[in-house]
Amino acid sequence: MSLLSRYFTEIPNSVSIRNFRYYLVAHIAYNFAIVVHSLWLVLFFLIPVKPLFYFNLFSVPFFLFCILINRKGYHLLTTSTAMIEIVGHQLLATYLLGIESGFQHYLLVVALFPFIMPKWHLFIKILIFLMPLISYMFILFYFQPHVTSIQLEPSYLTFLKGSNLLFAFICVGILGAHFNYAGNKSEEQLDKENEKSELLLLNILPRKIASKLKESSEIISERFPEASILFADLVGFTHFSEKINPEELVLILNNYFSEFDALVEKYQLEKIKTIGDAYMVAAGVPDKITDHALVMAEFSLDMLNAFHACNLKNGYDMDIRIGIHCGTVAAGVIGMKKFTYDLWGDTVNIASRLESSGCANRIQVSDEFYHQCKDHFEFEKRGLIQVKGKGEILTYFLTGKTPAKESAYTV
Repeated sequence: MSLLSRYFTEIPNSVSIRNFRYYLVAHIAYNFAIVVHSLWLVLFFLIPVKPLFYFNLFSVPFFLFCILINRKGYHLLTTSTAMIEIVGHQLLATYLLGIESGFQHYLLVVALFPFIMPKWHLFIKILIFLMPLISYMFILFYFQPHVTSIQLEPSYLTFLKGSNLLFAFICVGILGAHFNYAGNKSEEQLDKENEKSELLLLNILPRKIASKLKESSEIISERFPEASILFADLVGFTHFSEKINPEELVLILNNYFSEFDALVEKYQLEKIKTIGDAYMVAAGVPDKITDHALVMAEFSLDMLNAFHACNLKNGYDMDIRIGIHCGTVAAGVIGMKKFTYDLWGDTVNIASRLESSGCANRIQVSDEFYHQCKDHFEFEKRGLIQVKGKGEILTYFLTGKTPAKESAYTV
């Protein structure tokens, strides 16, 4: 990007994204004013018209000052003072040279300023708007044609009238074009921020639930007759975490969980949450699927393989327990702040117990889950185990896919 382009499009650190369009419009206007006043400075020196020459001698550094203050974010100060200068300048020029010189046309341009500046109080905007309006009406009704304090040759007046009308239209065009550009730029920035917020929300909630939450403030809850729930936990990680620093602890968990997240995405499951070193996944929630158990079985085998691969890659020596159960679950969003999408019911509790009562590097599943997957996967019967709150239940270890069914089910 060229230096000139950066000068007119770069956002100073002191200017907020919200105020960028206002900054840019004023920035363009003040630079244009410097060019025009510099031309007038030379013109009124040559004609000569000394009062306007001295006025423009003041105006050029004044608008340089406006540019600097505008870059600091003081939009109200620069706009109001710049309009006072412009209104005063046009009144003086029209008084000295007459309405045929066309200086009054600039008052129509500056009348736009209050409406393209930041959200000031309406009373301030009205006051700023009234300055050029009253001045323009005063010129029209009280300055008579051909009555001037300084007599210029007709050719000079014709030149001034044409150039001032042209400059006024150019100024309106520049303001409109750049305000449109700045508006588009601001909208692009807002779109980017909205995308970030959307991604952040989707990292917290399922897409379907996030959409419902944005549309309504009602409590979101639903019951799913059939779903599969998986819990995974790193064996002995709590004791292990006491021996390492926090940075390394977070890095290790991130390495494992990033692998699991990739698999969740691959199988289009729903990661419900992580609690410390525990990882919870659901199949069939919030989007209902008939083969939720088969998908979860496939996922869990890949999860175990990914865990071992992560150990090998990073030199870790960790173990994992995995427990799976299927059945009815209730789901919904909890709280008003830092809300989460969570699951409840016996199915969730049993899946958690199957994980905690399981064996290292094994996938322990319930009898219900076994019967839904036995035609496509291989299991090893463990037998009856004692589960808190449920008594004895029959469990199995999921060991792999059935060779004969290897191609019968694919994700």
